[in-house]
Amino acid sequence: MDAIKVKNLSKEYRLGVISARTLSEEITNGISAFMNWNKGKKKQQAINHLNTSDKSGKVMALRDINFSVKSGEILGIIGKNGAGKSTLLKLLSRVTSPTNGTVIINGKISSLLEVGTGFHPELTGKENVYLNGAILGMKKKDIEKKLDKIIEFSGIKKYINTPAKRYSSGMRVRLGFAVAAHLDSDIILIDEVLAVGDAIFQRLCVEKILELVNDGRTILFVSHNMTLISQLCTKTILLNKGKIEQYGNTKDVIRKYMYDDFKKSSAYKKWDKGISNIGVEELKILEAYIKNNDNEVTDALQNNQPFKIIIKYRLLQPMEICHVGILINTIEGIEVFDGYETDNENLCDHKDIGIYETNCLVPENLLNEGKYFISIYSGIAGVKQFAKLENALSFQIIRLEDKGSELLINRKPRGIIRPQLIWSREISSN
Repeated sequence: MDAIKVKNLSKEYRLGVISARTLSEEITNGISAFMNWNKGKKKQQAINHLNTSDKSGKVMALRDINFSVKSGEILGIIGKNGAGKSTLLKLLSRVTSPTNGTVIINGKISSLLEVGTGFHPELTGKENVYLNGAILGMKKKDIEKKLDKIIEFSGIKKYINTPAKRYSSGMRVRLGFAVAAHLDSDIILIDEVLAVGDAIFQRLCVEKILELVNDGRTILFVSHNMTLISQLCTKTILLNKGKIEQYGNTKDVIRKYMYDDFKKSSAYKKWDKGISNIGVEELKILEAYIKNNDNEVTDALQNNQPFKIIIKYRLLQPMEICHVGILINTIEGIEVFDGYETDNENLCDHKDIGIYETNCLVPENLLNEGKYFISIYSGIAGVKQFAKLENALSFQIIRLEDKGSELLINRKPRGIIRPQLIWSREISSN
């Protein structure tokens, strides 16, 4: 049975206009939807809208979206920022109304759309658990049965009676995921929030997601983390400019997404005015490039030679322990390794205003042949991120056979890394 079926779904935003309906119509529609949801019955819940209005100044966030999700399935949703991923989940969870199209839902939905969504800032963590349970139509005694498990999973027992407005983003994500995963919902929508949690919490979330699917729950998972998408999802949707560009086997969809990126990327990038996250004025990335062992800028690198990744950035105010780093992915989206200049203790120093150039030397015989991306990050660990440039650079490793390998016909090293292992042998007498 389909847990979700979407037909010809579109969402249009008009500049300067919040909604095509009046406020009273929105309130009436919202109350009606809430009452149907709150009954707690596994009925088909349908949304069907068609707004006719002036088409000038419109922005189509989604256009003619069609797909279905089976009960007990994990569907991945990927795409660039602005592709329509978050808008789609907001439509499914009734945070906003579609311009036209139909959504048929079998069961109750809980959602974790963004940090803090669904939490009242003035209520304590515990009170927010009860609030979310009530929205799902659960009785107080049923929520109480699961309260201890929710608090334990979240790992914030010490702060459970503290108002949510005092929680860090990580604490809100922990509690939000714990609530969504443990309350009586049949369908769970997750939008990139796991990126806020630490590695241990991410692992716990992945294990919990797999457990929920084994119990027959349905999950829609939006993420930029291709490793998680490939690990969790059997099917994936690739959104591009509000349309479905590809829908099907996760491996095939990720490969198309990453190959399209690879064709647009290169071994050299320059930003004349500098680039950073929106609103960041402390640091700007100016330039990034790859050099081979002959000091040439190139995207074709030999496996048996080292290469350098150079990042030039401007610091606009004095800073303590500010870091710049890289993450290398395969073209399939698998994370290979990351590293930061502050991994070198000598670079964990005070920095004055100025232009800096940081170099990362990648040793020879580390990566196997194939195509790779380099993402660039900068910030203060656990405090603030200055820049996040995903797949900023790309390169290809070309494998050159050594003398020993030539003796092995058609031998192709397996795996992502290809270290030069040190072998030895002794002859022992009988």
